[in-house]
Amino acid sequence: MVLNESFYDLEYVCIGYGINLSGTEEVRQELSTLVKETAKDGVSLLAREVSTDKIVGFSFNKLQLKQTANEHSFFEIIRDKCKNETSKAYIQMMIDCDNDFDLFTQYKIDSLLELMFLGVMPAHCRKSIGKTLCDYTIKLTQELKNGNCLDLLPNELQSARPTIVTSLFASKVSQSIGRSLGFEFFKRFPYTDIWFDGKSLADRIGTDDEATILCIKFL
Repeated sequence: MVLNESFYDLEYVCIGYGINLSGTEEVRQELSTLVKETAKDGVSLLAREVSTDKIVGFSFNKLQLKQTANEHSFFEIIRDKCKNETSKAYIQMMIDCDNDFDLFTQYKIDSLLELMFLGVMPAHCRKSIGKTLCDYTIKLTQELKNGNCLDLLPNELQSARPTIVTSLFASKVSQSIGRSLGFEFFKRFPYTDIWFDGKSLADRIGTDDEATILCIKFL
């Protein structure tokens, strides 16, 4: 329910790919598989309302390691398991944005933490929940950089010492959060330039001045 109401129905890239529309259950299921696999890294965060014990927000975070030359990325593996063309296109867009700016080579790093999906239930917006989730994502990454909290991670990731947090902030709201937390803005991907099924994402979103932006927080 949280993913449906706070992400698939509202997030700009989801709207751009038509995932907010009815009849997209298979797409949502396949993207939820991406979320579940990401959560196995042990670095995602949830916001819980104490009075109701309900989850009202999330930050699904992916701890990425530098790949070898012939190794498929996490996102490529998930994409290739998808059957729905919309799911594949959504994930391919994420891959294309990652490939456009090779952070591992540029900054000579072997790991990073990507704030992949951020969402807050509509009834709980404007309460700084999204900003708090981003802030704690940064703090968690700082702990990992310092060699702490490694017991949260699966064995294959316990060597990671990420020194940057990255995110593709997809709206002016999330971009404002990133700016307030000291993220630097590196690469803009206008929705007018991203096309799917004969339309630009901007056409479906209903605006020509929005973009998803690669943002980096250096620790």
